[in-house]
Amino acid sequence: PCTMTPSPPPLLPIAIIGSGPHALALVCKLYEESVDPFEENPANAKLFRQHDGKVTSKYKGLKALKSETRGAIRKKLKVTQGRRAEMRRISSHIRVFDTRGTWCAQWDQQFKNLGITVLRSALNAHVDPTSWEALEVDLNERKDRERETVEFHELDADKSYRGPFQLPTSRRYRQFTQQVIRRYGLQDKVEKKTLVKIRKSEDHFELEFETGERVFAKNVVLGCGPLCVPHWPEVFSAYDKERCLVRGLLLHSCDYMKMSPENLDAVLGAKRRIVVVGGGLTSAHIALSLCSRSLQTNVIFVARKPLQVKPFDIDSRWMGTQRNIQLAKYWSIRSPEQRFKLINETRGGGSITPVVWENLQEARERQQLTLLEDTEIVDLEVTLNAAPWNVILNTGEEYAADLIVVSTGTETNVHHDPLLSQLVEESTALYQDRFPLVTEDLRLNVEENVFLLGVYASYQLGPGALNLMGARAGAARISKALKQQLEW
Repeated sequence: PCTMTPSPPPLLPIAIIGSGPHALALVCKLYEESVDPFEENPANAKLFRQHDGKVTSKYKGLKALKSETRGAIRKKLKVTQGRRAEMRRISSHIRVFDTRGTWCAQWDQQFKNLGITVLRSALNAHVDPTSWEALEVDLNERKDRERETVEFHELDADKSYRGPFQLPTSRRYRQFTQQVIRRYGLQDKVEKKTLVKIRKSEDHFELEFETGERVFAKNVVLGCGPLCVPHWPEVFSAYDKERCLVRGLLLHSCDYMKMSPENLDAVLGAKRRIVVVGGGLTSAHIALSLCSRSLQTNVIFVARKPLQVKPFDIDSRWMGTQRNIQLAKYWSIRSPEQRFKLINETRGGGSITPVVWENLQEARERQQLTLLEDTEIVDLEVTLNAAPWNVILNTGEEYAADLIVVSTGTETNVHHDPLLSQLVEESTALYQDRFPLVTEDLRLNVEENVFLLGVYASYQLGPGALNLMGARAGAARISKALKQQLEW
């Protein structure tokens, strides 16, 4: 009998998983045709030289290059607006999938739950691919720069950082991001689907979603980052985390940040004695947001080390107009082990901003906050008293608590990542501890069209891979590779 050979599934050229700033920066860059002279890539001959495996910067700082004028940026925007038909054609080759279904929904939820009103990144960090100065120009044109930015002077005397010295408010940054989304017609681009598995076939990837739906894609970009696998201190290992969460006794910052306001209100209820465990910016924001809920709230903030106060999450030399010099030095390091050693030194563990430090001091003066540095929880007792927890510290002190919120970071390990771990097992990619040694265009390896954004691209992008500047840098590299492959 004659048998029919099944036709191959239709292949989607590009599938992007995630809808946060990193994924958004990439989609915008795919739609944008103008060249970014400040692209952070050793292959960018305008900024860098390569010789005998060494990379050097051609300039002592990016301000040595002539900044783009308002007119030049406006001209780029006008060209973009005239490319609607071309952008529709490009759009037909790209699908974006995310559990939330809208751009930056998780980002917005986190900012709301943590009460963040000002970004930690300066004005040169954003998702607009037209120019690194686009946000600054937009603030000037709308004449709201004074109202919608906060100045910081902590680095005025630091010659390694020479600006920008203003941070955008979270409200204004969100407004700017929405403008960028509308400019490229991306309002309805994100499909609300939860990816549960990626399978590799001979020349494509099969994406399986929670509903059982399958999509077959030639290229897959993972822009969702590590899927917030909580890191718990050992003292909590004996407790059923899910049960404690349901009963409103124990929360991880992962839970705290993604909860809806209604669910968060239900968990917090009338709780007044709350212990926060951490030492970084997220834990400090949680402590402050809890204090702001009621004047009767008393927060015990337990930090294992003295709090580090820094304007940025990484060394200031990597954030200003001289970051090109640091990048050139980083790319000249050939040893993966040495690269990751430098990353760890540059990031330096959790830290808080000077403004947040001031806010913590004000909460202490109001007697809403007790800050315990160089302190650890060594034991926990479940009680039948009004407060369900008795928290025992290494100092010998004990505190009664209605709730404990743990903000000690997340597990970043490609081998344990729910989405990547299976690909990793089947891949010939190389690794350094928990991180893949991605290629220069941020592929998992040269043989596979799986691209990584965010922290898993650190080997190529350096210490700032996770922040907004890393989002721009990663978007530039992947978009260039995809455009060449698809001949756009």
